[in-house]
Amino acid sequence: MYWLNGQSVRVDDNSLKDIFRNGKAGISWNARWLDDGIGEGDPEYIFRVFVNEKVKESNELQVEKIQCTANAACTVPNTQCQGKYNSDCNCEDILNDNCPIVIPPGAKAGDICKTNDNCNGIVGNIDGKLGCVKTQSNCPVVAAQPTQPSTLRVVGKGPSGPQADTRVNLSITLSGGPSNYGQEAECRFTSVRNNILLEKDKYDAALFPGVLDFDPTNFVLGATVYRKEINLDRTGEHTYYVKCKDTLGRLTDLQTINFRVEIPASQHISIVRKSPNGIYGSKNVLLEIETAGGLDNGDSINCNYQGLIGGGNLAKQQIVVGRYNHTVTVQNVPNGDYNIAVSCNDRANQIASTNLNINVREDLVAPVEQQIVSRGSSKFITVSETAECEASIDNVNWQIVGSDQNKRKHIVTLSGTYYFRCRDLWNNQMQTIKINP
Repeated sequence: MYWLNGQSVRVDDNSLKDIFRNGKAGISWNARWLDDGIGEGDPEYIFRVFVNEKVKESNELQVEKIQCTANAACTVPNTQCQGKYNSDCNCEDILNDNCPIVIPPGAKAGDICKTNDNCNGIVGNIDGKLGCVKTQSNCPVVAAQPTQPSTLRVVGKGPSGPQADTRVNLSITLSGGPSNYGQEAECRFTSVRNNILLEKDKYDAALFPGVLDFDPTNFVLGATVYRKEINLDRTGEHTYYVKCKDTLGRLTDLQTINFRVEIPASQHISIVRKSPNGIYGSKNVLLEIETAGGLDNGDSINCNYQGLIGGGNLAKQQIVVGRYNHTVTVQNVPNGDYNIAVSCNDRANQIASTNLNINVREDLVAPVEQQIVSRGSSKFITVSETAECEASIDNVNWQIVGSDQNKRKHIVTLSGTYYFRCRDLWNNQMQTIKINP
């Protein structure tokens, strides 16, 4: 018998006989530290052995309180389960549920037993200890024990409502929990809806592949923030699903975060200029697109082209804040008509598109003068095609002369004898001519 709270408690004889083997008997029980003030230590036990109703031995059993560190790893008594000490120094099985049972003293190899998952087995060696070795393949289903909810409290989540950018901060704010103030939790998220997410005990990297990061800069008012910056690839409605786990492995309820991305009109993409269009007199075709707007003041905009002329990306260069010029030169384009589709998009997948219609006609003929008319001190010189023209009094130092809107009629105001030449849009240059007064 043993002594508990001033009362004599006799051990059941049958229990003692059941574990009697090879001339030895053993018995064990769990004792909670009472601090009842009786005697020097708590609890107190008197251990007596009876043989044929006579006291064979009577001694005081010395009991010491287990020394432990909360949350330290331990092995759950009578099992091979790995657990953690709670605040009462009891080892709780929180790390694995279906670990093999360690057979109590007195069992022998070959005895029939049951495993933790309710399978038939026989007593055998498991990692150097007697354990219940499973002998049944199709075990009966054991009803899962309901998972206790976490003491973590969700006190905030975001974003919510309209967002002006596809780069958003997904966040959960926690308080409470085993570690207080929502600390030392793990929060995972997904954007893929699945009914399994609603099950209280479902939480793994396959269902929730994303992880929110602990934000040490947001520990305020007894709560902790977990966040992750995510880059979305579209505007419109978005839904994310989040669960958090505390240090005891317990889970919060599924959290749903809904928001909408709406880009302001000032950041919509537009194409404000394009070239060329119409007849193009060179086999090397320069495509130019000028854009305005877009996220990041247009820095995230990229343009590409596609057509019989070929396809590829245009290089961009900032003109001013919010405006970019996108260019590419397509080499050795054969003569003919071409329709070129150009599409520009930013990181929010806003799209602006246009078409270029060109007729490539390679021009190898230089311009020539067609008419020279004198009016007072000026001369008006007409050339055969659009061209840039210049004049010089010494055939060394040249200056560009004025022209009409079509750049075919040019005016020279130099006096005396001078030299004149022109170059067309395809870089064909006429021979220099000498014009006398």
